Amino acid sequence: KNFGLYGERIGALNIVTKDKETAAKVRSQLCAVVRPMYSSPQIHGARLVSTVLSDSGLTKTWEGELKDMSQRIVDMRAALVRALVKIECPLPASHFKDWSHITSQIGMFAYTGLNEAMCDKLTKDHHIYCTRN
Repeated sequence: KNFGLYGERIGALNIVTKDKETAAKVRSQLCAVVRPMYSSPQIHGARLVSTVLSDSGLTKTWEGELKDMSQRIVDMRAALVRALVKIECPLPASHFKDWSHITSQIGMFAYTGLNEAMCDKLTKDHHIYCTRN
């Protein structure tokens, strides 16, 4: 997701084994599992990632963009909390003292604590979509 290559099926699986013999056995089993999933893996996304990570200038640019997007997530969470406080939105559960659980999380997704009815109202009234759990 950090490269925005959705649908390109890129990724890596790294397994550390105690010796080459075990590594060969693991590789054989992985090949048997993966083979029915696709005939030949897509290469476009992997080549893009390789190009970016092999060039220090491109890597630096990508890292800057990644930092910007990460900061945007932090800023959007803070804005959401300010908006919830401003409209005096009730806390979703009694164990929450405030909305700081939203701003204290990291990653692309956040647990809001909103119940199904609250999520449905956001979707119906404001076209804001969230998971209902």
